Amino acid sequence: MPKILIDCDLMNQFPEMAARMGFWTTILLWLCLSGGGILAQAEDIGVAESTENSHRPERVIQVLVSPDPKQPKTVKSIEWDDSLSRVMTRYFGNSSESNLNLRGKLERDSSSKWHVIWNEKSFDINKDGSFLIDIPFDADLQRLELALVGPKGEVEYHFYQLKLELPAVPKEDGGTTLGPDFADIEFNKKLNRRFFISPGLGLSSLSYSQTSVDPYHSIVMTAKVSSNYLLFPPKWDLGFTGFFNFVSISKSSPVDVRFLGLNLRLGYIFPEVKAPWRLSLYGGWYYSTMFASDSSFGYKNISGPQFFPALRRNLNNGHALSTYFKFSPISNNFGFFSLSNNEIATGVSYLIPTEKHTYSISIDYARISFFDGEVEINSNSLSLGGSFTF
Repeated sequence: MPKILIDCDLMNQFPEMAARMGFWTTILLWLCLSGGGILAQAEDIGVAESTENSHRPERVIQVLVSPDPKQPKTVKSIEWDDSLSRVMTRYFGNSSESNLNLRGKLERDSSSKWHVIWNEKSFDINKDGSFLIDIPFDADLQRLELALVGPKGEVEYHFYQLKLELPAVPKEDGGTTLGPDFADIEFNKKLNRRFFISPGLGLSSLSYSQTSVDPYHSIVMTAKVSSNYLLFPPKWDLGFTGFFNFVSISKSSPVDVRFLGLNLRLGYIFPEVKAPWRLSLYGGWYYSTMFASDSSFGYKNISGPQFFPALRRNLNNGHALSTYFKFSPISNNFGFFSLSNNEIATGVSYLIPTEKHTYSISIDYARISFFDGEVEINSNSLSLGGSFTF
């Protein structure tokens, strides 16, 4: 994700300037006037969060459950809570995963000692007789066949019909339909793409402080690329991010400085968190180094593990808001890790889908603090950036 890093010295002037000149004009002016900034490149939340089918919100469709004509009259039916029975479809890449969630209640003596079985999968029953069925769903699943097994080995067979309250689909003549095409398109689409890439170009304002060295400030052009591979969709993905400051626009000393950063991560999306929310946890490895024309200046091979949770809220218009918090203990030249030597970052992103690509605008804060016994390094950042994913 390209980062535009903002100097905080003009913070008090920003509201009045924005009112006179407009938001984006003010941002550009602010960057041009700024001479301070940061070293750390604030970490984004991972390409997986920015490629999941253009951030389509999870689709939730209510389900009505009724006895099938094959249901034995002598067997007392399960009581179904239609308000909590639904099909949830989550999107990732160009595919989707759909699950049927049904909340039922069994009224039997010692209900908690019974078991509900579907397709050789067993579901436990609570003390009050309630239970939850969570199974894969596709358009062909219109009838539910269950077996109930009691504590003494007694068996009951249950048959139910499923009716989805499908939304209206527009027709070419201006009308609407609830035809079956909707289900065929929406539910459990097969994965036809697993790899995504996000190149970017940004303007970065950098500052760096080091023991016995004058503070260094520069404004540079930054190239960044992110890639993501859906390893075990939709819950696991593997990602890589790298950035490099390749052109200095201005600098506070003759020293020429470049920063290189690399991130490798593995992410897990918690299926227990339901729409419109999504919670993810990422972990991996962080590496950064400096290239300076003055060999007495800068650091080499700072690295360490990184951990960051990310929370996303899908909006009704198909856009999304996401936030994250990152912590990475770091060491120099792959040495001993200390929690006091670390990078901390947090940020908020607004995600915008289009037909073929995904764009996002983000605000990030990052801080690096490092001390190896002789040299102390500190930096802070506040950043505004954007991303482009295809």
